[in-house]
Amino acid sequence: MHMWTCTKSIALAGLLLGGCAGTPKQAVTVVGALPAAGWSFGLQPDDAAALPALEPRVRQCLTDLGATSAQDRPAYIALWAFSDRPGATNVFVHQDAPSAGTPAGAWRDGKAPGKRGRAFLTIGLIDAASAREVYRVSAVEHHGRKADADRPARLIAAACGAMRGP
Repeated sequence: MHMWTCTKSIALAGLLLGGCAGTPKQAVTVVGALPAAGWSFGLQPDDAAALPALEPRVRQCLTDLGATSAQDRPAYIALWAFSDRPGATNVFVHQDAPSAGTPAGAWRDGKAPGKRGRAFLTIGLIDAASAREVYRVSAVEHHGRKADADRPARLIAAACGAMRGP
């Protein structure tokens, strides 16, 4: 009976510790202060391919704060960008400099131990009248080499959570 209780305890501890490795954590940085309630914004994303799918989430984040979308004469320009860099880089082997085991004109995996990828999301507010940045929130998530379609949504949620405050 004692052996069974001990085995269950070890299994339960393993499940609990394994659960800690679940959702990646985001680091969020905030600079400046949000405008008073009722401000208007015009949304200006950068040109990354993932952005059209993310733009409605960013727009909703800002409207949830009490802001209104106004592309004509907004009080603030909301600039935002998303970037996801892989955990390692690939190196092209030039035809004049082949390396051992890699033929010329091929891509070689440049993975290195301890190198992790980083995904970034930044939302900034620029005062349209003065062209000065008044607020910026940035969220970063470190990750491995595995693709994760939910990563951008997690970063938007982390940034929006910081904008709402505690």
